[in-house]
Amino acid sequence: WSSDVCSSDLFRACGSWGAAACAAITAHLRHLSAAEIVHALGIAEYHAPEAPMMRDLETPAMVKHANGMGAMIGVDAAQLASHGFTGTISRLYAADHEAWTSDIGRHWILPYGIHWKRHSCCSFAHAALDAIEALRRQGATASRVRQIRVQAYSDAVRLGARVPETSEEAQFSISWPVAVMLEDGEVHPRAVGAARLADARTRELAGRVLLTENPEQIG
Repeated sequence: WSSDVCSSDLFRACGSWGAAACAAITAHLRHLSAAEIVHALGIAEYHAPEAPMMRDLETPAMVKHANGMGAMIGVDAAQLASHGFTGTISRLYAADHEAWTSDIGRHWILPYGIHWKRHSCCSFAHAALDAIEALRRQGATASRVRQIRVQAYSDAVRLGARVPETSEEAQFSISWPVAVMLEDGEVHPRAVGAARLADARTRELAGRVLLTENPEQIG
């Protein structure tokens, strides 16, 4: 999919990629033949949700990057392939992607090539959280803060610095996780729940976050 992307507005959400991943997992668990796996991947890619990720950042909602739909399509694709349903050729077999896929089955990236989230929020905010974590180690505390200025790359800036009203807005935000990190030293699942969202002190601190774009940073 990435070869078609010409701007961040066309980023496809996790569920778009997850359809092919779930097709592969299901095909493996069902012991499909090599030919059936090829069709399962092709079916999954063809029907994968074309979910525009950045729109979910700008207006956070419960759509969750189409993860549910992507998983469902992937499982269905493998089921269809197992019954003889054919699909288009997956891009995993495209000649221009051979450099990425020729070592499948021999080179495993899972142990070291996957980004594991340390914080319960969008990964675009994690660099800012790492900075807050470093400042806390140097003695910074919420009570001593007048303003928090965050410079970030363009896609991270699109998360915005609004004070959230919903859990989804808290997850797709810069200001909220920054405020929570400054107070708690971590951004845990409870930090985006209803009880914490009602906390007046955290809300006031989140309102002090000023978010600007740094053109030298590349998203």
